[in-house]
Amino acid sequence: MDSTTSIIASSVYRVDTPVLWRSRVYFEGLHPSPDGRQVAISWVYGEGGTFVSILNVNDGTLTSLFGEKAAIDQRAEFLDWSPKGDRILVLGGIDNPDLGGKAWLVDPDTGQYTPVDISQASDARQITSASFSPDGQAIVYAKSDCYQCGSEIWRISVGQQGGKQLLLQDPVVRVEDVLWSPDGRYIAFTQWRETAEFATGELWIMDSQGDARRFLSPVTTSYYKRFMPVWSPDSRNIAFVLGEEPQSGTQVNEPSFNVYIMDVSTGETRQLTHFQNIRVFEPIFSPDGSKVAFVVTISGMPGQFEPWVVAVDGRGLRRFDERASLILNTRSASPAIAWLPEFSPGGER
Repeated sequence: MDSTTSIIASSVYRVDTPVLWRSRVYFEGLHPSPDGRQVAISWVYGEGGTFVSILNVNDGTLTSLFGEKAAIDQRAEFLDWSPKGDRILVLGGIDNPDLGGKAWLVDPDTGQYTPVDISQASDARQITSASFSPDGQAIVYAKSDCYQCGSEIWRISVGQQGGKQLLLQDPVVRVEDVLWSPDGRYIAFTQWRETAEFATGELWIMDSQGDARRFLSPVTTSYYKRFMPVWSPDSRNIAFVLGEEPQSGTQVNEPSFNVYIMDVSTGETRQLTHFQNIRVFEPIFSPDGSKVAFVVTISGMPGQFEPWVVAVDGRGLRRFDERASLILNTRSASPAIAWLPEFSPGGER
């Protein structure tokens, strides 16, 4: 792999990777386990497909999800961690002779994998996203069979046959992100009309049975998951990105993206940043829910990004410093960022 992983501060790891045209490999996403001890890294190998590797945060070692000696085609897309961190939900491409278009639960320690009742008939991103319930007994996922032909949201039981329930069906819009709240009460989802690389869509929530649907806010969304909303750890708030068209008369033809936070019970929305002509990606909450981290484009430097942090009340906006326990990738064409819980290498928190 042409990328590197290095420790830059206590509990801080940087994954440096060049943009795709400089290297055959680039990282697509960073997905910490619930306890923060491991990170599932999604990476792309040129035109060869997407893979998942596991980073051990204690020692910085990087291993294949299915094991280095597994005699299978290991191309797969990351979908979610189980709440206990003992399994990872991945999706195989339809041209994968071993994982063939199906979802699998993989033990990150042993590489053993078992099938899940989720499948796709093509590689056109039919399964757009998936999320575990907090108790690990169910998975909710979104499916869009073709371009501009609508979407469905399904709920399935883990380890039970026949436990499948259609929660939502829409003949027009594409559901991009589904996110189960940490307390299990709500499922948030984004929907949009497929018109561009990224567009203004809508953020909704519903209960765990698909009822009590409620519109929350306009939201920026896209195929590439760089604008995915995120629940706060206490399930009270959702952070999201919303873009605005350039103001008339400005010389820079670049939309302005900013981070917002919404209280799901009251509908109160707070704008946390006020950038102009800047793109914002990957909002994430700190483990205690007091801050939101994100990455922004560096003006005049295509493909370059830098991480920022802001308190949930909008105060203390600043560029990242190494005292925070962040995993970040600031040189990739696709930025990735994750916030890990504090812990000591020996296991004491």
